[in-house]
Amino acid sequence: MNHLRDLPLRASQEVTAQTEEEGLAPLPLGLLTAGWEVPFEVYVKLRLKDNSDPEFVRCCERHHVLEHRWYKKLTDLGIGLVYYAPAEEGNVLQYLMHNLSNLLTDKNLSTEVKAGLLGDVTIVWIRHFFREEKARGGQLLEAALGYLDDLLELVRRGDATSGFVLDLWRYDQNLYRHSLNVCLAGLAFASYLGWSAADIKVFGLGCLVHDIGMIKVERSILRKDSELNEQEWVQIRRHPTSGFQMLKKYTTLSREVLSMVLQHHENGDGSGYPQGLKMANIHPWARLLRILDSYEAITAPRRWRSARRPGEALLLIKKDWEEKGIYDPALLRQFIKFLAGG
Repeated sequence: MNHLRDLPLRASQEVTAQTEEEGLAPLPLGLLTAGWEVPFEVYVKLRLKDNSDPEFVRCCERHHVLEHRWYKKLTDLGIGLVYYAPAEEGNVLQYLMHNLSNLLTDKNLSTEVKAGLLGDVTIVWIRHFFREEKARGGQLLEAALGYLDDLLELVRRGDATSGFVLDLWRYDQNLYRHSLNVCLAGLAFASYLGWSAADIKVFGLGCLVHDIGMIKVERSILRKDSELNEQEWVQIRRHPTSGFQMLKKYTTLSREVLSMVLQHHENGDGSGYPQGLKMANIHPWARLLRILDSYEAITAPRRWRSARRPGEALLLIKKDWEEKGIYDPALLRQFIKFLAGG
């Protein structure tokens, strides 16, 4: 085993976040508890003094205790991320679910910090649900509803204002982060609309899984640094149908959730996909998701363009509504009021 205290570390800035192509997945250090046994191998990405290239170092073996001195060493070095092998994601998620209750009841942590940590756990859930078909089932879906309960409570405790929710968003080009961002906005907006807690949770679940069909799209398309050509868009336009086909066999998922997955790119004027439905035939929850999904996509950076400001995003959405009738006008008016703090 590698001991951090024996390594000639360069105590500078944190190394850039790990990409999945390199074989390991990132996890915020704050989700681990010093003194607890860890049921998966934990790695850190470090630069050694005699090597300019970062490398992965195992800092805790599977089923060993993450010792306080190692945790302190990482914290002192300013390292906020650790890594694990995706094959161990099930063990990682079980550990995080067990640890989460302690974090959420910690009186020393602010509401915003707790929401951020809960969001990070939900990211692991989304990634595991998307990638592991065998893991999709009642137990995993129940876990998601538990996260949504906690997220909804924290959002409401934070006054459910757009500012609080948007502060939790961490923009990147990650499919899983996009799903969480849309979910956060959905929980807050549905609360603003006065929905029941039960409906908000189900809607939030639909937001979490709405883009699962994207895992069927070629990775080269998702990583492309320029705008997509028509042939590539054909693959993208298949993802609502792919997601629906993947999830329709799970009887624990409601009709509303399946409609959100299938219809979240339908437009009120019939120009959307995959079915070209018009407004009256689009499920109301899918209409709401269409607005949230568009807003998040416009305000997040893309490989070929920078992020748009919230005000600019709303102007673009409003223009599409006025010129094409893409969005549900009543919901869009409410969403604009919501973001304006009204």
